[in-house]
Amino acid sequence: GTQLSQEFIEDAIGNAGVGSVMDYVSNRLALAIGRKMDQDFTVGAGTAGPQGIARTSGITTGVNLGTQPQVITNVTADNIIDTVHAVSPQYRASPRFRWLFHDEFLKVARKLKNATSGQADFIWTPGTLGNTLNGGVPATLYGVPYSISEWVNNGGGSAVENTVYAVVGDFTYFEIFDRTGMAAMVDPYSAMGSAATTMYVWARTDSRVTLAEAFAAIRV
Repeated sequence: GTQLSQEFIEDAIGNAGVGSVMDYVSNRLALAIGRKMDQDFTVGAGTAGPQGIARTSGITTGVNLGTQPQVITNVTADNIIDTVHAVSPQYRASPRFRWLFHDEFLKVARKLKNATSGQADFIWTPGTLGNTLNGGVPATLYGVPYSISEWVNNGGGSAVENTVYAVVGDFTYFEIFDRTGMAAMVDPYSAMGSAATTMYVWARTDSRVTLAEAFAAIRV
């Protein structure tokens, strides 16, 4: 929930007309809920909440690292290749097979160099760079598309044991269950003593890893 001061409501209506304040607030609340969903789908939200794809211990199970672990303290080309091949070929053939990692992981992977060339050449160049022969092609890591989430561990350590640093797999088997969209309730009475209106917004959703063997992960 959030509180809107009467001053804010009156100024918004006076400058842009009736409804403008609700448009503004609803857009900001939708952004806030979307960010919260992103967090919960990534690291989980308790036994009764979404199961995070990048949380592997504690109250949310996540990816089964017991059968396919890649335990590292740094990123190497070998680790990246091993992690992709830890997933069976039938899942790797899916159009929804992709990486999910923190931007810090992307930065480290981008800096990997070919030390044997004598030139310390970078071994990976994103396809989005216009000065390459594959310019304009969506960037991949070892041929696999990727998504970046700020909620995946950044490699700097975490209080959560076995926290995922990067996960790769067929996201067909990470299912999100949305119900009825967002709902809102406006309460102009509870905070009227403070000249404020309270607005409550909620959304019903859940997520589950439905087939752990379709994923593999690098963890710290």
